[in-house]
Amino acid sequence: MSASVPLLEMRGITKHFPGLTALDQVDFSVQAGEIHALIGQNGAGKSTLMKILAGVYGAEQGQIFIEGSLVHFDSPRAALAAGIGIVYQDLSLVPKLSVADNIFLGREPGGLVIDEAAILQRTTDLLRQLGMKDISTRAIVDTLPLAQQQLIEIAKVLAYRPRILVLDEPTAALAEEETALLLNILRGLRQQGIGIIYISHRFLEILDICDRATVLRNGQLVTVVDTTSITEHELIELTIGEKLQDFFQSDAHSDQHSETVLEVEQLRVGNVVRSASFALKRGEIVGLTGLLGAGQNEVARALFGVMPEVSGVLKRRGQPIFVGSARAAIKQGIGLLTEHRKTEGLVLEMSVQENITLPSLRRFVSAAALLLRRNETRAAGKIVTELRVKAATPEVKVETLSGGNQQKVILGKWLLRDLEVLIFISPTQGIDVGAKAEIYQQLRELAAQGKTILVVSEDHLEILNISHRIFVMYRGELARIFAANAVTETELLAAIQGVTA
Repeated sequence: MSASVPLLEMRGITKHFPGLTALDQVDFSVQAGEIHALIGQNGAGKSTLMKILAGVYGAEQGQIFIEGSLVHFDSPRAALAAGIGIVYQDLSLVPKLSVADNIFLGREPGGLVIDEAAILQRTTDLLRQLGMKDISTRAIVDTLPLAQQQLIEIAKVLAYRPRILVLDEPTAALAEEETALLLNILRGLRQQGIGIIYISHRFLEILDICDRATVLRNGQLVTVVDTTSITEHELIELTIGEKLQDFFQSDAHSDQHSETVLEVEQLRVGNVVRSASFALKRGEIVGLTGLLGAGQNEVARALFGVMPEVSGVLKRRGQPIFVGSARAAIKQGIGLLTEHRKTEGLVLEMSVQENITLPSLRRFVSAAALLLRRNETRAAGKIVTELRVKAATPEVKVETLSGGNQQKVILGKWLLRDLEVLIFISPTQGIDVGAKAEIYQQLRELAAQGKTILVVSEDHLEILNISHRIFVMYRGELARIFAANAVTETELLAAIQGVTA
């Protein structure tokens, strides 16, 4: 193949849905041995473009070429046979089967009698080639951490030996160590000549691993850029279509917060958090950050009563309290918006309305123990409107919503309960930059209403721009406290790394 002929080329791809132009004359190409980022907000057209490539949708206009030859896929099976492998964000593993059985499901060697030894050996060889040798081939999938399940999902697709690999938010569930492992795997695949399409909202990862980036907005191609010649700030601005300072809309980090709402003295959490003492004030946003594993998540969960082995003193308006459970925390006006939206924050099979009203059902039950459905519907509808939740109706299942809108639903249930202290862990994890802007605006509005906000995040740009004060954890201790308007990005990064001056 000529070096000038792309491994994959999509020309003039157009797709309409009822009342919506999902893609409008979009061009996209990937070279052999290239990692190419596909970037855009929710609704930009990324998923539709990839589903057309995967044979899930048909394009109304446009053509697809592989190595210069025109192709047409009328099914996902046809696309897979042509060497296109896609790893979706939602796992497709069978929980009760082993790692090996999942990877070769439907392609088991041995004819009428499955050759288990061959499956185990092939899986062992594949995981070793990918650097995943610590994962047991015989382990039942649902006994493994979510991060390892994500790596197995990737290995399952790679077992088909694709020429073109599509990864949709592959590191959303991965910790720092697993992320580093995956990025090394991708570098190895690039050296083998595989073309990789990398969909992610993590711009620093994109700049680290990708060669080029294609930006989509509202179903149209914005630009294609070389990642070596663009900054994170510029990439964000291209994606959202506005300047970064407008995106954050800073309130100049007002320091006019005097009433102490929550005090923490000598907090310890098992062997992870050794010492943390601080106070949270009415109407302020406090950013809690540090390296992964520094203890910030444990501090947040301890305040909500869901961590074991917790000691120290907790005070509400000067009075000692005991928070030994989530129920006790809620009674004290404390709510937690978990980073694990789908497993801890929501009941996916229930509707948007039911999720919002679940913690407040007593408000909607009459003396005869009958649920006052009209009042419940009115209250949930008001929350949906105020938070601008994008759902066809409040009756749709919450699992059908985007990540950003699911986050709004979790926020909505605590707002309906009228809690005073709201703790957010990674509030913008896995959501696009447009949804991030809405979340930031809601945080500012809540603080202006007198709510106390604690945001736990490893995104230093986010922490710098939304916080009034910043708490830095380092190796289990609260090491530094900054006024956000008196610290630079360099100083914050140094503190996170444990550099004291």
